[in-house]
Amino acid sequence: PTGRKTYNYEMRYPVDAPGRESDYEARVWKIYLDAAEEYDRDMGRGFRSTLDSVLLFASILSVVITAFIVEIARTLPTDQAVITNHLLTDIATLLRANGNATVLTAIPPSNYSPDTITFKTADICIGSLFFASLSCSLVTALLSVLAKQWVLARTAVVPGRTKKNSLIQPHSFCGLETWKVHDIIGALPFILHASLTFFFAGLFVFARNL
Repeated sequence: PTGRKTYNYEMRYPVDAPGRESDYEARVWKIYLDAAEEYDRDMGRGFRSTLDSVLLFASILSVVITAFIVEIARTLPTDQAVITNHLLTDIATLLRANGNATVLTAIPPSNYSPDTITFKTADICIGSLFFASLSCSLVTALLSVLAKQWVLARTAVVPGRTKKNSLIQPHSFCGLETWKVHDIIGALPFILHASLTFFFAGLFVFARNL
């Protein structure tokens, strides 16, 4: 048996001559490759299904978040109340200096003017949450593409049924283990959940300040 496929390998592959059971093209390598390829197909099918769903959702979410960021950046208001308070403070300072006969050059210049750009704390919070959400979404999309390439390279069928190809298969599998591909694919939904959390938090703050 190999995965879900069952067949009689004794009928499929001829018996090796005595003493040649471990030769370059012995039957044992062909049987091993059949089992390995069936396992890879099942593993790749599951991984691709997960990656396709995550990549599609991350792409849509990135577009939605980007649209919100562009719209908020275009309509982001300047906090005129802060500028007004600082200008009034500067005027009061000048009036006191004039009453005390203080030299005006001794008074430091104002850091504010009617054209000064300042933003409310809520606006900064909204922008930070949306950018954090977009970053997580883009990281998810990037890792999904990389993982799809890794899985495709792993599940690619190596032509031939020889001892050399049988040794390549475990080496490829060890590569997936070394690079923690299983863990990366498993972590992608959690990164996407973090992106959604940031997005809805920013949306909540945005709605409260309308």
